[in-house]
Amino acid sequence: MKNRTLAVVLATGLLLVFAAAVAPAQADITSGEFKKAFRDFADDMASSLPLTTTIGNNTSDAYIGQLLRVPPNIGLGLTVGAATIPYGTVESLFDQLEISVPGEIRNFDSFGVPNPAYTIDARIGGIVFPFDFGVKFGTLGSGGLNAGDLKMDYLLAGGDVRYALVQQSVLLPNISLGVGYNYMRGRILVPEVVKDSYVIEVDGVDDAELTGSADAFLEWETSVIDLKAQISKSFIILTPYAGFGAAYGVSSAGGGLKGNFSNTDELEDAGIDVDGKEISVTSNVSGWSFRLFGGTSVNIMLLRLDLGLGYDILGENFVGTVGARVQL
Repeated sequence: MKNRTLAVVLATGLLLVFAAAVAPAQADITSGEFKKAFRDFADDMASSLPLTTTIGNNTSDAYIGQLLRVPPNIGLGLTVGAATIPYGTVESLFDQLEISVPGEIRNFDSFGVPNPAYTIDARIGGIVFPFDFGVKFGTLGSGGLNAGDLKMDYLLAGGDVRYALVQQSVLLPNISLGVGYNYMRGRILVPEVVKDSYVIEVDGVDDAELTGSADAFLEWETSVIDLKAQISKSFIILTPYAGFGAAYGVSSAGGGLKGNFSNTDELEDAGIDVDGKEISVTSNVSGWSFRLFGGTSVNIMLLRLDLGLGYDILGENFVGTVGARVQL
């Protein structure tokens, strides 16, 4: 069964993690600490996905206004950001592989390994009633992206509706409640990262030996229902905001090798995921996550420069975003 899930141009931490994770010439993926380390890594990737999907479609204004006015209240922009995966899980995986953690990853030991994403965002004011709705979309294209020896595919899309409980006045802020849906999937393929003589050891089963080269892959997918409350107040050129979000996500994450292996039937009998020529380890995570978020925009005429930060209370992960939009 193929599983997909995570974030966009992972040309930083996660790619280094994954490329190194498949480097050894021999590994026992079913026994002891190695299996636990990889499973924990996949679990943390999957559990961080709902937070990653919150990137994009977050205007500083808790409510932007009405469509049927002059000029109409609409906005269009671009957001980039990254959510984190706990550093300790990544470090544990490297320890089990007897590989030193690369310096590029050690630099994130205080905050977690970044998982980037981007979206194009649009938000449109409501009609008659005080609501607005937004949509976002980010992709690397139908054929994905080739970056050197790496092949990447990524999609993040979503939308939400917000209802203004309080509308801004001289003394009052904007306060809104919103509900939305986000979907994300992705895949990273590293061609021929493993050459000949790669062996997978399985207790009680003859070793599965690679015949020829193999490609390494990482896949992810998540669907998220997102609820949020937000407050904002405009002050001349600044619009600070804060909020609370609750999200229910159904996520999966995994990775493995794609190539010609011997003894695949026995591997399946031993509980190893074998799909065609793919051997993989996957993790499925479903449940609630809760976050605090806030930030501000700098307003220069019609231009809004956004800075945002979020914190996952249960997972203890962070997300940071920057964006630029034109808003009427």
